[in-house]
Amino acid sequence: MLDRIDLHVEVTPVAFDELSSTYQFEKSETIRQRVIAAREIQTKRYEQYPDVFANAQMSSKMLKEICIIPKAGQTLLKTAMQRLNLSARAYDRIIKVSRTIADLSFSEQIQTEHLAEAIQYRSLDRRRLGWIIRIESGKSLVLFVHITGSLLPFRHFSRTCTKFDT
Repeated sequence: MLDRIDLHVEVTPVAFDELSSTYQFEKSETIRQRVIAAREIQTKRYEQYPDVFANAQMSSKMLKEICIIPKAGQTLLKTAMQRLNLSARAYDRIIKVSRTIADLSFSEQIQTEHLAEAIQYRSLDRRRLGWIIRIESGKSLVLFVHITGSLLPFRHFSRTCTKFDT
């Protein structure tokens, strides 16, 4: 049943340090403008498809035509599907969400980090802890760490973050 929901987000209490921080977060108006721009991108993309106005409405056939996944992204998605035992429906939804994340980033192509973010939004599908996915892309090695329901590029761990060059 949970595989019918596109985004699963576990909300945890905000730490006091974050609440009292003077860091300036992205303003709602900036986010609103990015969402409007992403919707315009999708409207233009689907002009030739009747009754399709957004990524969520793509058929499986359209996914294969429109959402080209890079080799490193395919490896990440395959590993996540196998290790997390995700359904075919979850696969389609991950790709649709990653296409939307790419649109919000003004990226013409889905990148591996877009897929990683989309996979992390399947948090209720996942209950396994502490595994690492190793992806080699060109001359770079990227690690994605799955810890307690989050699949994040290794660079998000500021103290232990390293980009490995092969």
